[in-house]
Amino acid sequence: MSRIRANTIVNGAGTGAPNFPRGAIISGISTINAEISVGTGTSISSPGTNELALGTNNLERLRISGGRVGIGTTSPDVNLHIHAPNSGLSVIRLSGSAANQITYDIRQGIPGVNNAGFSIRDITNSENKFNITHTGDAQIVNGNLVFSTAGKGIDFSATADGSGTTTSEVLDDYEEGTFLPTMFGSTVAGSTTYNLQYGYYIKVGKLVHFQIRMTVASSTATGNMYIGGLPFVALNDANRGYASINVSYANNISLPSGSTWLGAYTNAGDSLLVLIANTPGDVIQHVDVDTSWVALLGGTYISNV
Repeated sequence: MSRIRANTIVNGAGTGAPNFPRGAIISGISTINAEISVGTGTSISSPGTNELALGTNNLERLRISGGRVGIGTTSPDVNLHIHAPNSGLSVIRLSGSAANQITYDIRQGIPGVNNAGFSIRDITNSENKFNITHTGDAQIVNGNLVFSTAGKGIDFSATADGSGTTTSEVLDDYEEGTFLPTMFGSTVAGSTTYNLQYGYYIKVGKLVHFQIRMTVASSTATGNMYIGGLPFVALNDANRGYASINVSYANNISLPSGSTWLGAYTNAGDSLLVLIANTPGDVIQHVDVDTSWVALLGGTYISNV
């Protein structure tokens, strides 16, 4: 066995590194104080104390520093730090080769393009489902859970336990806001002025809960008395489009003879209320209402959307 003992080995010209055309085997502990090129465009180096870096295409791609691994960053600050600046490409991809395996992408957002967030994409799941198995609560610290497609929402089908016929268990809508209730007549809509005109609503699915408070100063309307301006049209269904509404307070109104209470209902296919008395067929007329009429009423009805 031949041995070479030397402090310095250079090439034949004495100007550079020697060439080992058949490779070299280095045994024992060796220290290399420069970058090692491996093949074409790839390298191994130690940028600092206790640091190891891998590079391709003359750029550093991965660094191990202080027990932390950084991909795309030279300063990893957690155990695994993956950085893809403004790429919009996959940051992490989990994939399988079998036909029943699924590929997922976790993607970084691009500021100003896709809201600088991140997305988890299901690429090859033929069932169009994305399943997350998690023990404990899922918490959104800052932001909202957004359903960008109409008709999509939270599915409670796993809790079906009613005795009726279920048609849907998807909660796909919620909103709240204000509206302006109006008073008008069936014969002549008329012109009405108000001292107070306020409406508030909360919509959960197709159920609309509302409250109205209004004070009428003057009105030229005639015929049946209607209150319009509901935020949504009532369902156009003879069985479900008519909802009983509670009148909590009303003054300066003359009830028909024999009537003892005042009520209201939604009119199917319309966004209005019809005021009625408990005498069958008695709809409140505008002539029964003084110009200083005050009302407080509210209830819940089914909307058409």
